[in-house]
This record gives sequence, structure tokens and C-alpha cells, in this order.
Amino acid sequence: MTSVGTTRSMADFFVWKEPYDNRIPQCRRVELKEGMEEEFLAFCAQQEEAARAADFAASKQEPMKPVVLTPDQLSYLTEKYDPRQMSKEEYHAFIQDMVEMGVVKEEDKHFLVPGLTPLWGLGCFGSRLLDTSAVPNPDQYDGWDVPMRYEDSHGNILNWHGYQAAFRAFDGESGTWFRSKRERVYEKTYNVLQQMSQNAPAPIRQEQMRKDYLASRLVWDRRG
Repeated sequence: MTSVGTTRSMADFFVWKEPYDNRIPQCRRVELKEGMEEEFLAFCAQQEEAARAADFAASKQEPMKPVVLTPDQLSYLTEKYDPRQMSKEEYHAFIQDMVEMGVVKEEDKHFLVPGLTPLWGLGCFGSRLLDTSAVPNPDQYDGWDVPMRYEDSHGNILNWHGYQAAFRAFDGESGTWFRSKRERVYEKTYNVLQQMSQNAPAPIRQEQMRKDYLASRLVWDRRG
């Protein structure tokens, strides 16, 4: 990764050290060069600002619109997955289906799959705001009981992705909130999950709506 207006990269700030284990020589340690702390932090801030500016510009060129699925694709997804009750294995398979169907790109999977988030890049720093008007079933979230990852979702991927899609990032130069790459990826999968839910047979769809209502009421009553 290089900074704006210079040829510097991350490699300029680190030095290789001896391996953690001599039996595995390829597992070498890296260490920040002495006296480079302030310059390194400035470099990271510059990288983050450049990435956010590029993402803000991309958000203007990528207006959100419904994901178009073929009837066969929608039937396949509806029969294979329950948007409100997926195991972790099913969730990973669902994300792979999203890649194969062209809904999201392979390089964007790290936004959706735990453990694949890169160490450096957009999202490590900066402000994010939750647009509560866009959150599905907001009454069911109480305190910190919000779906930030699969383990928090209890298998309800529809609500989890809807919650994540409702965040907004802040662009300091224009003073406006916008949908970052992360939110745009979640919005695509959330739109697919909504279509799957609406395509479910009527009895299943009614039961899903009843569960959504009960979950919302339980938290509402507990607050009261």
C-alpha cells in the first residue's frame, strides 16, 4: 500500500527479525523501525484519508438498487436457506453463493465473513453512525444486544445484515454521512435476504413475521 503523492509503502517502516521458531524459518517476525512511530502513524492516517475519499467518490458512482436475481436463483436460495435461521456452515455457504451469483465480489467477502477482515484499510479508523430509521425491527435491540457478527445474530442473518447495512461513514471534507463500501456490500446481501423472505411459502412467511413481532414486543415490554 502506498501513500498519496509518494512512493512509500508499509515495508518502509518495518524490519524483518529472526523467526519465532527456527524450525519454521518462513515465520519471521517484523518490528517497527526505531524512531519511526510518529511518521508511521501519519502515514496510516494519510492512507485512511485517501481510502475514505476514494470510497466517498465511489459511493456517488454506485447508487443502491435492488439486486436482480433470476427466478431459478431465487427459488434455489429460498429452498436452501432460511434467512432468519442459518447455521454458521450454512451462512458461509450462502456467502459463497452470493459470490458465485455475482451479488458480491470475492475480494469483498472479508466484510461478511468473520476472520477475513484485513488488518489495514478502510474501517480501521474513522466515524460510523447508525441510521436507526433503516434498522429492521429496532425495538428488539436492547443495550449491547445487537448483531455485530454471526455469534450475535443467533442465526438471524436477515436482521444482522439489515442492521449492518444501516451504518453510515462520515466524510470530513464534505461534512456528510455516506454509505461506505462495507455498508454497500451488506445492503446487497440484505436485499437478497429480503427477497428470499418474501418468496417463502405463505405459511412460513406468516410464521416468520409472527416471530419478528414477538421478538420486538418482548424487548419493548421489558423496557416498559
